[in-house]
Amino acid sequence: ASTDQYSGSISWKADGSTAAGTFKAGKTYTATITLTAKDGYQFDSSDDAYSDISIGDATLVKVSDSGKKMTVQAAFSIPASIKDIRL
Repeated sequence: ASTDQYSGSISWKADGSTAAGTFKAGKTYTATITLTAKDGYQFDSSDDAYSDISIGDATLVKVSDSGKKMTVQAAFSIPASIKDIRL
């Protein structure tokens, strides 16, 4: 994903291993979202800048000292009562 201000990527893990394809019912997956600011832009690196972020069960929002990179980790649980989700 990309805009004029930043580019981004997302990776998924389950049980410590990379997850892709089908997400299984009854499991919890952790997304690591990495945004990189483009030239002339940066993310706010103050401690409380993203305290109200709401993405799943966000467990970590970190901005590099330079303000060029933001990392968010969020957990998503797939209820056992639904079918597997194919990405």
